[in-house]
Amino acid sequence: MKLITTLAILIGSAAAIAIEPLEEAQAQSCASRVWGCENGYCWKKCGNLGEWCWQAADAGQGSWVTCENDAACNINFIPSAGCGGACSC
Repeated sequence: MKLITTLAILIGSAAAIAIEPLEEAQAQSCASRVWGCENGYCWKKCGNLGEWCWQAADAGQGSWVTCENDAACNINFIPSAGCGGACSC
């Protein structure tokens, strides 16, 4: 029974990780640039101390904004995007 419970917890954890792009990026330092592309997802600086957030369509309520390079995440070209989660370092 412990094995099944542990497996269910691990599967649930894996599913949760898939929801946030790079959930482990929470440990990254504060942003020094205004926006960027990290492992295929856009982020933008959203605080005076370098706090940042992942970009999501529909003012942060839609799907994550994907990218191939930093230029694709230029906040002037994706005005409908917004923070898809908390703004932090």
